Amino acid sequence: MLYSCNEQIKQDKESVIREDADHEIKEVFDNKGNLTNRYQINHEGKEDGYSFEFFKNKKIKSISYYRNGLLDSVQTWFYPSGLKQADIYRLNGKKFGSQNMYDSAGNLEAIYFVGSACDSCITSILYFNPDGSVKQRDGGIVHCIYESEKIRIGDTAKMIFYVMGPDFFKFSSSLVEKKVGDYVKRDSCDLRILNNNKGYLFTKKFDKVGEYKIGFVINILNNRTNRSLSDSIFIPVNVIK
Repeated sequence: MLYSCNEQIKQDKESVIREDADHEIKEVFDNKGNLTNRYQINHEGKEDGYSFEFFKNKKIKSISYYRNGLLDSVQTWFYPSGLKQADIYRLNGKKFGSQNMYDSAGNLEAIYFVGSACDSCITSILYFNPDGSVKQRDGGIVHCIYESEKIRIGDTAKMIFYVMGPDFFKFSSSLVEKKVGDYVKRDSCDLRILNNNKGYLFTKKFDKVGEYKIGFVINILNNRTNRSLSDSIFIPVNVIK
């Protein structure tokens, strides 16, 4: 059996279909002449650009994007029927942010959030019924990525608040800044696309020593069921001399 597997690999054929000064596009065929892969490499021999895998029925199995050898942006997987199976978002080769899973009928099945620590660091998950209603919720809907809770006076704090949810959710949000004896609330924050995920970037230069809290409050309306969800997160910021 081991010999048979190795023999199969040796019989796969690879050919260059296009070449320029920076890239080559290659195709790989199995021993029966079926196209299995089409991908692009740079002058260093690393995958760079779009990469495709194919089923034996010639339909696309996966579409990936590489940046200098590392998976980046969205990686889409399909069922043999051609319906979408998953949208996996990656940053510098690692899973990051909201990951979307679909059932064999093409309905959204689950969305789970992967933190920046590792591919398997799932912090929360939303399960959906076929009609788009939320079946189960484990964990928070809003997440925050930041460098440190402690900064020096005059430095700029940077936080990115990410929100889980499909396109048929309607989002409204507020950014909250808290300090002892002080309170500021910014309404109607725009959710911008950051790293292929729904996110809001907060940056602020702090010029006063003190303890602050930066909060993000989200209200979500499911347009398919007319039901709402809400969530919030507050991150402490300690400004020192």
